[in-house]
Amino acid sequence: CLLCHLAASSLTPPMGWSSWYAFGDSVDQAKMEATYTKLTNRSVMPDKNRSLRDLGYTLANIDDGWQACGTGVDGSFHSSSGKPLVNATKFPSIEGMTASARRQGLTPGFYMNNYICSEAMPAGGIGGTRYMLNMKGSVDFLAQHTFGFIKIDSGSVYNDMSLWHDLINASGQSMVIENCHQGHLVPN
Repeated sequence: CLLCHLAASSLTPPMGWSSWYAFGDSVDQAKMEATYTKLTNRSVMPDKNRSLRDLGYTLANIDDGWQACGTGVDGSFHSSSGKPLVNATKFPSIEGMTASARRQGLTPGFYMNNYICSEAMPAGGIGGTRYMLNMKGSVDFLAQHTFGFIKIDSGSVYNDMSLWHDLINASGQSMVIENCHQGHLVPN
């Protein structure tokens, strides 16, 4: 469990930046990549020659606004294999974007359980075939694109934190999980 490892080995909590308060739903790949450059720019503190990354702000998270709303199964933003469908106009190369973050010493992050185009209960309900396919597909997507941080909000029914934990551990990709439930759907 990376979060457990971080807690045991770090002098600070996980620190970083999220796109929501800067860009809201207008976030796109160009804005994210420009932000990576700003987080690593040492002219921010010219007298000390340090960047925000040097001070420990290493997480760089895409918040809500990345989805291809309504293009998936039953009007969702999940494909038939359960993977999240990204708005390719706004994010033409997720692989290129996460590679850019990693080259600059940052950990790319991703946002799940969205509000902008939240999803209804899938056929079969919680624990059903579609639910499990979407959960596994989401984690496969995160691992495939080397995201190292995931913010899980309460905008949909995919809030089983134990299942997220188990699927992420099974993926082999280390990820920090932020449980950002705001009192809506209580995590189980």
